Amino acid sequence: MHVFLHIGSEKTGTTSIQSFFTQHAGHFARHGVLYPTSLHAEHAPRHSGVSTLALDGSQLHLGHKECGVFDADEIPRFREQFIADLQQTLSASPCERAILIDETCSTRLETHAEVARLERVLDVVADKVTVVLYVRNPIELAESKYATAVAGGFHVQFPRVIPASERRSLDQHAVARLWSDVFGRDNLVVRHYRSARQGGDSIEDFADVVGVAGAARTPQLERQHANPSIGRAALAFLVRFNNLVPPYLADGPNPLREGVVAAMRSYPERHRFRLNGEIAQQLGDDLREANEALIEEFLDGEPGTLLDLDLASRPDGDVPLPLHEDEAVRVAAHLWAHGFGAGGARKHAAQGAGGSGDPEDR
Repeated sequence: MHVFLHIGSEKTGTTSIQSFFTQHAGHFARHGVLYPTSLHAEHAPRHSGVSTLALDGSQLHLGHKECGVFDADEIPRFREQFIADLQQTLSASPCERAILIDETCSTRLETHAEVARLERVLDVVADKVTVVLYVRNPIELAESKYATAVAGGFHVQFPRVIPASERRSLDQHAVARLWSDVFGRDNLVVRHYRSARQGGDSIEDFADVVGVAGAARTPQLERQHANPSIGRAALAFLVRFNNLVPPYLADGPNPLREGVVAAMRSYPERHRFRLNGEIAQQLGDDLREANEALIEEFLDGEPGTLLDLDLASRPDGDVPLPLHEDEAVRVAAHLWAHGFGAGGARKHAAQGAGGSGDPEDR
């Protein structure tokens, strides 16, 4: 079987792609492509087990919690079970191709040993593996990654000086080189996210990589706008809220948070989080050489928007995220209206929550 492994980057339309293939898994199976929804993580709608099984060490990671593992002693059992489930799922399918999507692979797997561990697992269950990596402007990526982290429970303000560890995680040339070194250059497809969207959208572009672009364009296939962006005020509220109501307790997800992020996504506002000009300039300068190498080595010299720095339009005060009293009251009132007053979190989660905003970017 030929496995296509989508490793990110994060916030390049991956949630929309996952939602689309989950919703239409039967349709694509009839076209010879398996999208194994049975391998989705327990607490995340993606194949988080792919990156989690490859992590170094025996310490609990967010990925383990997404997969329902809350005790470090259970990590070896989790790895063994996920590999067995992966092998059984792929071998039982008559399809010739399969799709695995875990955008956190590009950020959580930082060492050669971790990526090589995953390669050895996939080498057993697949005849061929194609790794797909979407890249984007690093300033946009930093903004989107921070917003995603806050949605996941992160409770720290964006730093005025970006630490070296975070700059390394935004070096997409280093990510591409790492996966190329392990899986081989011929088995790595690097796509520019913005260019892919200009040609249609991220779903169609990824389907084209897999070889089912025609099947993805079937008019009857509904597309759900997934993972809309959280606006600036709601994000400022949420980063403070996370200090008081963490996403996970010792033995599982915190039930008081059910539906909170969905409600934040539906808060009506036009502005989203932006790095101010000084921090954006610092980040752009730090990563310019790496981006130039990425363009030359993996994108055939086509820069797209990877080097664009529109600093003149950037705000002055988003770091730290400001939250004025009247805006905080409006966000709190929005939560209350969505069923979170008087212990209404479960009510809201049961009813579901809609969203608005850009479905793919952030």
